[in-house]
Amino acid sequence: MFQSHETAKSLTWHAARKSIDSQMSHPADSPSWKLLDDKWPEFGNKPRNLRLALSFDDVYLEPLIDDLKSLWDGIRGVCDAHNGEYFTLRAALMWTINDFPTYGNLSGCVVKGYKACPICGDDTPSHKLKSGHKICYIRHRKWLPINHPYRRQRAAFNGKPEYGTPLEPLTGEEVLHMVEDGDRVCWKKKSILFDLEYWKYLPVRHVLDVMDIEKNVFDKYYWYIAGDPWKK
Repeated sequence: MFQSHETAKSLTWHAARKSIDSQMSHPADSPSWKLLDDKWPEFGNKPRNLRLALSFDDVYLEPLIDDLKSLWDGIRGVCDAHNGEYFTLRAALMWTINDFPTYGNLSGCVVKGYKACPICGDDTPSHKLKSGHKICYIRHRKWLPINHPYRRQRAAFNGKPEYGTPLEPLTGEEVLHMVEDGDRVCWKKKSILFDLEYWKYLPVRHVLDVMDIEKNVFDKYYWYIAGDPWKK
């Protein structure tokens, strides 16, 4: 990327950007980006260091983790075509982008069954349907604002009003402590991504692929209403 003059110039845009109030310009405004700048200033002070987001499905991760460790330590002798000089390049993985099942594989979190909420964990409000024998997740209205009218509706939901408050997501340090001590609740394994020095400190480690989820939801509703087209 640094061998291209135009791309090399674009890679450092965040260092000279001008923030506009009320507008989110890029993940450079995010807590994860700022954490890297504040906790590791020797990384954040050099605008050519890269922040990475990786889109995963099912891959063998150990070689990738080794590469990410090398990038965090620094790769010497990288040529910057825009400035015409060589420098030491460092990079950090800020988050992964994936669908929900892959999120479970990468994070080590249970994503199906009675404890499928990575935030609620052992307190996941799940219920098994008598006829369909499927597990549904109720009380999701507690994530709405406290005065939202849906909280007071009964018939449209589970027949009860909702007065609960949402739980706070676990930090990376809390998750790591749980899996190392065996107190896993909904965590089935220690993610290999915790081998990265900075991973446990990031406030957001996994991002769900909205387009993939929208397609899955559409397919389910379409097949439910119109029937499975492959069976016709």
